[in-house]
Amino acid sequence: MLTLSEIEVKVNELAQTIGAPQNWLPTYGYSEQTARPHVEVSPLAYYYVVTQSGQEISRYATQANKIAHKKYPYPNKPKG
Repeated sequence: MLTLSEIEVKVNELAQTIGAPQNWLPTYGYSEQTARPHVEVSPLAYYYVVTQSGQEISRYATQANKIAHKKYPYPNKPKG
């Protein structure tokens, strides 16, 4: 099972390959409470959670031996 730090490194590497800015990426282990997603880890699962103003909006879970890949409609990377 990956730690939050290991997940963050992998996500940052992938984000760099597509030119995704940091504000498109989740936080790790804490929520900003602004509807920016965050990642949580438990012994049994990884969680991708969205909370805003103290209210949980959504929570996606995957088994610890699998990492979910959620697709988002990111704008095209600027050319040049």
